[in-house]
Amino acid sequence: MTKKKKRTGDESSSGSSSSTDDLPTEETRCRRNRSQAQRDARKKKSEVISILTELKEEMRKQSKKLTKSKDDTSEIRKQLEKLTENYNDQSKKLEKLAESHNDLCKQLELHTKGTSGDDSAASRSQSNQVQQPRYKLKFTSEVTEKIEKGQSIDISVALVEYNNEGRTVEDEPLASATVELVVVNAEFNQHDNQYNWSREDFESNIKKARQPNSAAGGVDQSVKSIVSNGRFNLVHGVKCHSGSKIFSNSSNKKVRLGVMVVSPTEERVLEGLSNPFFVRGHDRPSRRDSRSNGQGKYSFLRFYKYILGCSSVFI
Repeated sequence: MTKKKKRTGDESSSGSSSSTDDLPTEETRCRRNRSQAQRDARKKKSEVISILTELKEEMRKQSKKLTKSKDDTSEIRKQLEKLTENYNDQSKKLEKLAESHNDLCKQLELHTKGTSGDDSAASRSQSNQVQQPRYKLKFTSEVTEKIEKGQSIDISVALVEYNNEGRTVEDEPLASATVELVVVNAEFNQHDNQYNWSREDFESNIKKARQPNSAAGGVDQSVKSIVSNGRFNLVHGVKCHSGSKIFSNSSNKKVRLGVMVVSPTEERVLEGLSNPFFVRGHDRPSRRDSRSNGQGKYSFLRFYKYILGCSSVFI
């Protein structure tokens, strides 16, 4: 019995010792877990701090970029304002120039009216005195601004109603009338403000040949026109004519082509006028005139030499 008690005592002592040995181990494990948790917490804290630092730096960079973009925007705005001011200044200058141009145009118009007022008044009074015709001739094509003397001219002519230029006379007897091209002074109706005139007034402004010219082709021209091949007949009130030539030119002034009815008729047809143009190439003097002028010049030189010779003898 004593042995059993002793054994049980030993077992109880060994059990108590083992339980005391287990307590420190559990505490150590808890401490380790706490220290590990603290380390993880510090690590996460450092990571969070690092992330926050990076975010702060990124925000600083973005703020800097925004500030720079604001500066650029303000600079662009300043440039746009400057451009707007320049545009406004240029617009004001253009308005002033336009006003000056309008003033000059008005002054020129007044001057033109002042210089041609008498002529216009005379033309109006003459137009009122002359009976208004039913028909008139008109050029439906323009003459080039400059032509050579002897150059072939192509023109188109139409017989139209006086009060309706868009209506061609096709069925009347005058629709097949004979017409003639002439050269008229450009000063005649130069402002295109004379809408009616007499036949005599028109013929007084025709440039006529000074003497018969073979270039006229031997045609019996009623007004001695300086236009060769200038007569033709209308066909249903119109005609496209080519081959006419101006064979004489004695000045550098502008002229016009005129077209007039030459076939016998009691009906008054107003003559047509073309646009003004220049004729290049002047008439040259004849050989006889140049020879006579040359002989006079040479005879004067011989007489002059004779006088010099006589004077040298006396000296």
